[in-house]
Parts: sequence; C-alpha cells; structure tokens
Amino acid sequence: MRILAGLLAGIGLSLAAAGTASADWKTLVIGQPGPAAETSFADAFYAAQAFEAGGLPVLDVLRDQPAIEVLNALSGLRDTPQLILFYSGRVQADALALQDGAVPLDDILTRIAAAGVREVILMVEDCVTGQPGPPQPVRLPGAQAGLQIMLVTSAAGGTCSPGTRLSDVLKTLGQSGPLTGDLLVELGGLPMQGRVTGQVVMTGAAPAATDAAEEVVEYLPDDVILLDAPAPAAGADTPAPVVEVLLPAQTPDFPARRTDLAEPVITLAALPAAQVAALPLVPGLPEPSIIVGLIEGITDAALDTDAPEDGAPGMALAYNDLNARRALKTNNPQLFDTLLSSGALDPPEGLLEVALQTELQRMNCYTMRVDGDWGPGSRRSAQNYFRQLDNVPAPADAATMELFRLMLRYDDVTCPTPQAVAPRTNTNPRQATPARPAAPAPQPAQPATGGGGGFGGGNFGGVFR
Repeated sequence: MRILAGLLAGIGLSLAAAGTASADWKTLVIGQPGPAAETSFADAFYAAQAFEAGGLPVLDVLRDQPAIEVLNALSGLRDTPQLILFYSGRVQADALALQDGAVPLDDILTRIAAAGVREVILMVEDCVTGQPGPPQPVRLPGAQAGLQIMLVTSAAGGTCSPGTRLSDVLKTLGQSGPLTGDLLVELGGLPMQGRVTGQVVMTGAAPAATDAAEEVVEYLPDDVILLDAPAPAAGADTPAPVVEVLLPAQTPDFPARRTDLAEPVITLAALPAAQVAALPLVPGLPEPSIIVGLIEGITDAALDTDAPEDGAPGMALAYNDLNARRALKTNNPQLFDTLLSSGALDPPEGLLEVALQTELQRMNCYTMRVDGDWGPGSRRSAQNYFRQLDNVPAPADAATMELFRLMLRYDDVTCPTPQAVAPRTNTNPRQATPARPAAPAPQPAQPATGGGGGFGGGNFGGVFR
C-alpha cells in the first residue's frame, strides 16, 4: 500500500477526481516497454502527468499488459463519449504491440466504438527507440460506424529528434503547471490525420469530487498511529499528551482482477528488464536495493547521459559482476531470467568479444590473453565450453549476444585443464639406429729416418767428427 501511495503521489493522479470529473474527454494511457521501445515507460508516465495537469481524467495507466487485459479495459469503458488513447511502444503500420503480441488498430477501435465512444484521438508515440531517425509508419485506421477518429503521431519533419517527439511535448506541458485551453492547439506542430468535432478543453486541474467520500485507510504491520488525546478541561495548565498506538494488522487483500472497469485505477506490473535502470541508488534507501522503472527527472538517480559506457562503475547490477549476478539468480530466478532474456545483462556495445573471452577464461575454457579478438582460439574455447554441457544445443561459435546470454545462464561450467604433451619415445629397439662408433684416437707421429748425407728436406745426415 505504501508503494501504491507513493506511485500515486509521484504521478499526481487524483483517482477520486478522475472518477467524478464532468469533462467529456477522458484518457487512457498504455505503455508497452521492450528492447525496441526503450522510452515507453517514461513516455506513459509523462503523458498521464500532462493529462492530469489539464484536468483530463486518467481512467487507467496500463503498462506491460497482455492484449486481453487492454481489450477488456476498452470494452469496459462507461460514460466516455470522447476518449484520448495514448500509446507508446513498438508500433507497426496498422497494429500496436502489447505484452503477448501485436493487436490491429481496427480491433482496438471496434472495442472502443462498441463501448459507446463517439470520438477518439489516438496519440501514438512512434519514436520509441531513443535514437534519431525516421519514425515507424502509422496509418490512419479505417472508418468505424458512429466513431470519429483522429491520429496524432510523433516526429514532426520526419525525424525522431530529441525534444520534438509527442511525448517530449507532453512532458513539457505537464511540467509547466496547470494547463488551460485546447490540447490540440498545444500539439499543433505534430502530424495529425483525421478530425474530431469537439475541442479538447483543459481546465487547469482535475475538478474536485462533488460528494464527500469516506476515506478508507488500510494499516500495515509496524505502522505507527499518533492520536491526539481529548482536549484538556477548561482551566487546565498543560495540554493533553499525545497517545501513541501500535496497531498490528494484516496486509490487505487486493482483488486479482478489476470488477468495475469504469473506476480509475493504476495498474502495477512487473517491468521487463529493458526498463530496469541499473543506476546509482537514491541516498537514504535501505541496502541492498534494486530500483526498477526510474524515470529521468523524477528520482535522484536520474538517467545520466554522461555516465561511463563500460557498465562497471555506478551500476546496481553490471554485466560482469559475477557475485551480484549469481546472488540474483539464486534469490530470484524468475527476475534473473527476465533480465537475461530482455538483454538487461548484455555487455555494452563494443565489449561483447571481451566479455565472452572473460567468461570463457573464468571457466577455464579459454587459456589465452583476453584481447577482444574473436579468432580461431576463441571459437575453439566456445566449442570446448559446450562439450561440458548436457542436452544444451550449441549455437554458432560466432560472438553473439545469444552466446553470451547462454553462458550467463549456464555459468557453473569448468573446462578440464589441457594436459602438456609428453615427448615421444621409440619402444621398438629392433628399428633403432645403431650408435656410430667413436672415432679412434690419433696415433703419435713416427720419427723420420735419415736418407743420405748433405742438407736436404730439413734433415741432417752424415757423421760429424
């Protein structure tokens, strides 16, 4: 409950006000994060913030939901003649991606029309990759009986430049205080197709509820309740003391499924790992902490565009932090699988080969120097790694993210140490070459004998008397 209260306070959504607002225009926000939609979490947040700042009731904020939940929410609309449907996520020309697949825009509009909506403005954020360039193409859906349709997309000028996206404009509006006037005029610089007859009049803030409603408070264990004691009697010198009451309580049971789809509600859903912000922890939080879904400009751990790209310093869970990785895998295997499959544990661009060699070297499969050169030795080490696994199909031995994720999933492998090759010995003496006998020692020279008288040849001959 404390988490829910904090989220509502951060977004600034007044549920009671949203349910009793007299404005005809109401809003529904959908954010579908994923590997190709890095900004959708923040986009949905800022869109809801802007609508609330303009007094437009926010019926629901759906994040990372399956198609059936989204379609049921649309079918359950009540007393909503005019609807603004904001979507940020992976888009196709005529479909929107949800948690379990793409849903055609025609199916979405059919549900909206069947719920009694007469006018709908589809606000589709088609620049969600976080990179400049051409947006995803979105076509105006076909006509629906009794339904006027307008399509507002992003990327004025045909490029996804920072600050010019639909979500960027809504973010600026929402942070500028209470909004008045026509919302479509404020968005006039963005591409629009189709038309609606009614203006989207913003009243500056969500109107207050007309009927006072009883506030229901759920107390959780360890909550401390301070109650003022009765007022002191007339003439008393000292005020009555403050009474401290500790109320042990059970955690309230929340319904697993909505029963009244017309009531405004905030849907809390586990985020894919692509949205997990591995950033410095906010000062004052308990340790250890895993912070998910941080939004730029909202928390102290804001997204830092100047942060180092090597991924090691200042991150709650770095791709090369073996101890933290194994602790998460042991304590929360489901979250580990989610993070791993979505690419949250992938090494930064340009470090894949180094990361692969490092993992293989740690597992004794790679015995050479880590140099980032994925050559024949590195490929042989990858093949050696898979020889140690049973019933695990080996992908290609090229340096890919698939190979890295597989090694992180099976990181307890130890390759055998290569044995040194002993020198060969000949065990057949019959084929051995006999040793050459030693050369004989030289004989001493014999003295020469005289050969006649006279001097000649260096010899003296004859008799001297």
